[in-house]
Amino acid sequence: MSFVTSAQLPARALAPFPGITGRYVHLERMSLSDVARAASVVVPSHQNPHEQVSYVLSGRLEFNVGDETRVMAAGDCALIPCGAPHGCHALTDCRVLDLVCPVREDYR
Repeated sequence: MSFVTSAQLPARALAPFPGITGRYVHLERMSLSDVARAASVVVPSHQNPHEQVSYVLSGRLEFNVGDETRVMAAGDCALIPCGAPHGCHALTDCRVLDLVCPVREDYR
């Protein structure tokens, strides 16, 4: 598959976080997810072995990477190195595009 639209991808709830739904696409070495978060959803700070870029498409969320915290809005980007603690709190309904490398096998 060389081309895909978000609407073609099945929406999946992101356990264990009620209020988060993602649409995922994977290549050999990276994953891309279009993630909708309902207002007030919190993803606690956590770490994983992936590099991640989180790009806000719409809405506002408070995002932390390491010891930095920032309120992000459409067009803002968080750069998360491998192993860096990170988490977020959706201040409004929002949509975020996450690019993750290597591939998130647990999201396949």
